[in-house]
Amino acid sequence: NTINPISWWQKTHDDASTLSKWIALYEAVNIISDKAEQRGISPEKIVYKPKAIRDYITSTEDIILKKILKEDYNIEVCYSEDNSLDNFQVEIIQ
Repeated sequence: NTINPISWWQKTHDDASTLSKWIALYEAVNIISDKAEQRGISPEKIVYKPKAIRDYITSTEDIILKKILKEDYNIEVCYSEDNSLDNFQVEIIQ
């Protein structure tokens, strides 16, 4: 029973990517809550702005994804936005 490395990588990446989005959402809501608390705004009066939250998630999910892959899977991900998927490199940390 052999593990297909491509399938393994896709599942691992998908799982870690989903987790990174949830963590980014969690962070965004906590940041909003902390700022509201600092300003004396009660939680029920907080106005959540979906676009701002989505922008935060988009800006942080790659950073979080790299940390998850490194810390939870011992995978160092090295890529650039300019490179195509064909140049994507993965290094297993020993």
